[in-house]
Amino acid sequence: MTNSQSTISKPAKMASVVHRSEDALLVQTRPSKSPAVFLLIWLIGWTVGCVFLVSLVISEPSLGTFCFATPFFVSWLAVAGFLVWLLFGRESILVQNDEVLFRRTAIIELKTRHIPIAEISAVKSCRSTHTENDEHLDGIEIAGLGKPLKFGFRLSDHERLWIIQELSDVIFGHDDSTVQPAALPTEPAQFPSKPNSAFSSKRLTLADTLDHPPSDSTWNMTQLPNEVTFQRHGTLSIAAFLGTGFICLFWNGIVSVFVLVLCGLMPNDNPPQGGEWWGLFFFLIPFEVIGLGMLFAWLTTVLAPFGKTTLGIKDQTVIRQKQWPFFQISKNVNCLEVGELHLRQKESKPQTSLTSINSEQTFELSFVSADQQDLLTFDNLSQGDALWIAGQLFEFENTWTR
Repeated sequence: MTNSQSTISKPAKMASVVHRSEDALLVQTRPSKSPAVFLLIWLIGWTVGCVFLVSLVISEPSLGTFCFATPFFVSWLAVAGFLVWLLFGRESILVQNDEVLFRRTAIIELKTRHIPIAEISAVKSCRSTHTENDEHLDGIEIAGLGKPLKFGFRLSDHERLWIIQELSDVIFGHDDSTVQPAALPTEPAQFPSKPNSAFSSKRLTLADTLDHPPSDSTWNMTQLPNEVTFQRHGTLSIAAFLGTGFICLFWNGIVSVFVLVLCGLMPNDNPPQGGEWWGLFFFLIPFEVIGLGMLFAWLTTVLAPFGKTTLGIKDQTVIRQKQWPFFQISKNVNCLEVGELHLRQKESKPQTSLTSINSEQTFELSFVSADQQDLLTFDNLSQGDALWIAGQLFEFENTWTR
């Protein structure tokens, strides 16, 4: 391994732990523990209230008491889970043996991932898709053919840049000529911007594509003499499931109490009468609509594993199809109308729609006519998946410019 001269000095005080040997690097980051004491004190007081509510639900079981207690219970669970992450959470990056191993733990293992160094193109700073106090957080991103790996948020600028330098030195400093940074001909800086579009775009040729998918690909290819199909099933995101579930229960638990008051179903409570009843009725409508929207968002995460996305060519027709329980969306284009394939990239944005499988995969393939009109787009891809699928399509359909 070749060690390059450091241009950024090691910070005197670090929030992370870094161990480096001749051929390996271990980086461990932890979340900030500054709010932990306040949350622990809050949780103790909240626990006393929840114990009282549990006894109330047991002694006076009814729909009203249960709905009244639900926001308190889910708030306790949310804060307790966040406190466990603050106290015991850890993100570890180990670079050795021509691969990067990432692990996220909080008492139990939450996520693990292996990334071959040959698939990595850059180690750089990134911004979080969410905001805290109306500001995006800065973190570290390992980018390449597959889904980008982002970690190390809330580090100081000096520490983050130094860790990026150390990771880059180890990942890209191997003498072994068989281990090279992934050759990505479509880095965003090389894309000519498409007018009036949020995308950066590049026309693909066969030389740009890959003959195999990236290591984290979830696409399955089926090829027959007159048909080629790529298919991916949706997955359940635990974070989205718990996050939308908490918001849904908290909001709808509060709204349901007022609805029960309106209906006279709360214990020891009489329903409002006359103008007071109608005033409360109309007042609750927007809150109920928002609650239904939250319920729909939670249901989309539940139904995600039952959905699948398909792209293929059959009988000289390009077919794009997205299926979920009870309905589907599809679009077809004649292969003879397609002249070129374009690879496009847009800024990563958080997505909550049913069509979103992975909000971090921001590349898409566009099927473009000879007069440069978009005929069909296939989005939500990693760069490696897009280049591999494009290569297989070029091999199958020889009439397209390649």
